[in-house]
Amino acid sequence: MKKTIAAFLLLFAVLSGFPAHAAEPVLQLKLAPTTRIVLDNGMVLIIRERHDMDNVGVYLSIGAGQLTEEEGEMGITHLLQNYLIETPVESFHDTATAIESQGGVISASSGPDSSDIQIDATAREFPFAMKVLGDLTHLQSIDPKIFDLEKDDALHQIHQQSEEAYPSLYSYFLSEFYSFHPYKVPVVGLTATIKSLTPKKIFDYYARYYVPNNMVLAIVGNVDTDRVIQLVNHEFSDLQRKPIKADDIYYQPILDEQKQIQLQDNGNIAWLFVGFSAPEFKSQDYPDMQVINSILGASMSSRIWLSIREKRGLSYELGSQYSAREGPSHFVIYVATSPENLKESRTNLLKEVDRIREEPLTEEELEITKRRLIGQFILSLENNLSQAEFLAHSELLGKGIMYDEAYIDQIRKVTSAQVLAIAKKYLENYILISVE
Repeated sequence: MKKTIAAFLLLFAVLSGFPAHAAEPVLQLKLAPTTRIVLDNGMVLIIRERHDMDNVGVYLSIGAGQLTEEEGEMGITHLLQNYLIETPVESFHDTATAIESQGGVISASSGPDSSDIQIDATAREFPFAMKVLGDLTHLQSIDPKIFDLEKDDALHQIHQQSEEAYPSLYSYFLSEFYSFHPYKVPVVGLTATIKSLTPKKIFDYYARYYVPNNMVLAIVGNVDTDRVIQLVNHEFSDLQRKPIKADDIYYQPILDEQKQIQLQDNGNIAWLFVGFSAPEFKSQDYPDMQVINSILGASMSSRIWLSIREKRGLSYELGSQYSAREGPSHFVIYVATSPENLKESRTNLLKEVDRIREEPLTEEELEITKRRLIGQFILSLENNLSQAEFLAHSELLGKGIMYDEAYIDQIRKVTSAQVLAIAKKYLENYILISVE
């Protein structure tokens, strides 16, 4: 009963955005001890025992994504990840069916900096999940029939995104913001590059980057550390370390000028999309930018929400997004409105950007924002799989296995002066795209 009340108080504090003194003790992250081991072949294994839940979260993160895709390969990681889920394993038609037959769930994803395979399994079926994951890291070939099906599906997804307003507008922003950088296209790739891929190309890519010294495996749940180490060694220790090709990538500087683009559309909804440079994930400015994102547009109590939607009723949809990456990162604010309200929406949006760059935050607003961020973060790590994901990504991107605790400490230490300095540093120049 006490746990239920505490959870409710925390949820109230997070959603309301107001200090809830009764919830103060809840805003602490209590984590089980974490073990980090590096196998002889370079694979990093992270284990966190949690015996209060029966399930186990398994998260394999591979350092393969847009940063490792060459010019003619854009979208290859995304296609490969989808292929892996459809790969036959054991006596099953595909990987997903194999895991589901044992009461678990498996999925795969790709992103700018990594590709990931996630499994949520019961403690009893955890060894089987490890066997399946081991099979996926030992592919000997690519099945042409499965490859063709996944290729068609990727092409359909690209077409579908091009028909949707926000994904197509975001894609346009990426092409303008990143120019010659691999991040310039959506993760799903381009029609031309996907059509050019072959089973040989995708297997060569797999052999090049899906290697143990480019992998982090995080396991959180009802497990025994010694038993996990034994299983991991059995499934992965025979994988051979390989040299990873160094990425020779032009990292673009912070925007040094403003750029405004007007697009025409025949629809009855107008869009406003403003993008800025932002700190990378490893940057010391990262926690300050998280605060700025939360204040400006990442919640229903944010300044943009209150100014444009609540006070003036100008918008159908709006928000902000901070995309912190290994490479050059960005922060965007978007508004969907009617064509006749586009100009007023733009004026008020830019006013709020100027305001956060010029006026220090009050201590009350800063404290509310920090509590909201910490509360949301703690809630996001309640299940085993989400903890495994955070551990794997933090390790892969250079923050280390203790960053879940360090993050909260960093947010608590953010000051009004720091927010003002970071806003001035990153939010001066922008790319503004309007569609009407």
